This record gives sequence, structure tokens and C-alpha cells, in this order.
Amino acid sequence: MHPLTRSQAAQLGREAVAIAAEGRYRRVDGAVVDIGDAVRRCVASTRVIRPDDWPAVLRRGREAAPRDAAARAEVTQETTLAAARRLVEQENAARPLVLNFASAKSPGGGFLGGSRAQEESLARSSALYASLQRAGAYYDQNRACGSSLYTDHAVLSPDVPVFRADDGAPLDRPYAASFLTMPAVNVGALGRSGEHARVEPVMAGRVEKVLALAAAEGFDTLSSAPGAAARSERPAPDRPAVPRRPLRRRLLGVEVRSDHVRGIHRRHGARELPGVRRTVCPESGDAETETLTAADRAESTGEART
Repeated sequence: MHPLTRSQAAQLGREAVAIAAEGRYRRVDGAVVDIGDAVRRCVASTRVIRPDDWPAVLRRGREAAPRDAAARAEVTQETTLAAARRLVEQENAARPLVLNFASAKSPGGGFLGGSRAQEESLARSSALYASLQRAGAYYDQNRACGSSLYTDHAVLSPDVPVFRADDGAPLDRPYAASFLTMPAVNVGALGRSGEHARVEPVMAGRVEKVLALAAAEGFDTLSSAPGAAARSERPAPDRPAVPRRPLRRRLLGVEVRSDHVRGIHRRHGARELPGVRRTVCPESGDAETETLTAADRAESTGEART
């Protein structure tokens, strides 16, 4: 699949808004697919989760998380929605949840202007934008918070109709996936605020909240993009870099170590240079680079661990 141009992505975004508003779309063969009832149910059931709600969600999540069954984590070279569709159509996922680590200030991010990151790919392929427009408190609170760490507000959009593939082609049959939207820290905008030391604990806390909600609400799968966890990760030269070191946390009582999946970036890269790891975002096709430390380079000679 060739990456969409900005103008193509913007056109698909505008069409997605119209499809959700009209409640129907046309397949390639010209047949009309009605999604109006599904869109209305989703929008009516959209709910904003506020910071004061999380203690109860975390408690319910810990109580619901099974202790006798191991969770399976996969890191795959596919987009978020491709993974969600595979889980629904090939692995019989009954209640898929899609994590949208998202813009804190604009529903759908920049999808109407043709931006092509994770949130934008979700918004131009589904009725997610219609749901997010009902979540004014999420955006109002994040705009007013005064920090690029943003708040722990979230939006749960249940059973969103997904009607497109990543290349913009209409699906013969739409499928439903629930979306959880939370703000990603905008590292590049932190500047010299002194908040860089809070990035890891803030994001780890949000990841735990995501897992708790998934368990508490009975979702059986969770898909997202690895690169969606922090926006604008590369700071300007005059800004301090966030330390890249293995993260070890206990999430819902289970130790999670980020170094268990180190090396996955090499599967995405088209070329390697000494001291540089090149990664490609599946959603956009855009490449990013990350400077490796001596320890990283030494470890990169080994196999990825799972």
C-alpha cells in the first residue's frame, strides 16, 4: 500500500465526516451500506471519563483482571485498524478496544487537514469523529490545563462503525470497534518547563488506566500504535531529551518491562546507519530516526525479546 498524500488524506477525512452524518456509504460495487443506527448508538453512548473517575475504574480493573490466564502481547507490522480488523474477522474478537493516544485539543487531530498520524488514520476510516464531537469536556479541560502533559481525561466511544481500509477503500461489510481516546504527552512542547521528569510516570499511569478500563469493561483485545505513546518525541536541540531507558512498572499488579520488546524497530526500518535506528510509522509511512546509545548498539546485535 502506497502512503496517502496529504490531499488524499484530507479528502478521505471530509468524506468520512459526511458518511457519518448521512449514515451510509457506497461499496466499490455501488451497493449502499447503512450505518446510521450504529452511528447514532455510538454517539449517544459516548462518555467522558474524568480524573476523579479513575480510582473506581482501577479498582474494578484489578478485580476483573484474571490471575490464572496469561495475556498475550504482540508487536506487528500493521496499522492499528488493520490489527483491529484482523482480530475481529480472523480471531473472533467479540469486544475489540482501540487505543487512540490522541490530540488533547482537536477531535480527530489534524485529519481534516490531511495529517497522517495514528489518530488521523482512525478518524478518516470510521465514525470516531462524530463521537469525539460529543466529548467537549475532554477538550475544554485539556486546553485549559496549562501543561503539555495534559490531563487524565479520556473518551470512551463504544462500537464505532469502521467502514474503510487504510488505503481509503470502502469495506464490503463494516465492523464495530470501541475506541478509548486519551491525550498523549506533547514532549516537543514542554520546553524548559521542568516537566520532562514527569513524562514517564504520567504515560505509565495512563497506560495502566487504559488496561484497567479494558478489563473493567470486558474488552477482550486492545490494539494501538507503538509510536502513539508520546507526540513530538524529538525535542528541539535546545531542549532536554527525555531519557530513553527501560521502563519497569507494575500495571494492575503485573510487572511490565519495556525492554522485553526492544529491537522491534529494526523490523520496520528500511536502512540502518551506525548509531541511528530508523523507524517507519505504519499509519503514515513517515520515517523517524532515533539516536542509539552505546548500550543500544550493543544490544541491537541480539534478537528481539518478547
